[in-house]
Amino acid sequence: MYRIDEPIALLELRYNYQPRTFRWRGMTHAINLVERRWADAGLPWRPGDRQYWRVRCQDRRRYDIYQDLRANTWHLAAIRAA
Repeated sequence: MYRIDEPIALLELRYNYQPRTFRWRGMTHAINLVERRWADAGLPWRPGDRQYWRVRCQDRRRYDIYQDLRANTWHLAAIRAA
């Protein structure tokens, strides 16, 4: 796993909430499959503010991306082996 924490541009949503296409470092990545979705636990007095998605793209790589719910921005968290 290669950890990254860089902003990405979310280009398209599926069903109005699920990421479908994103751009990172000038390359467009089309998502073929959402493998997993989870939220950070946060703290007992404050709910988590990140929604994570593990996706598989057309290049056969798996990416962990997340939405920062407070800022409404998207980020690439990690690249995983295919």
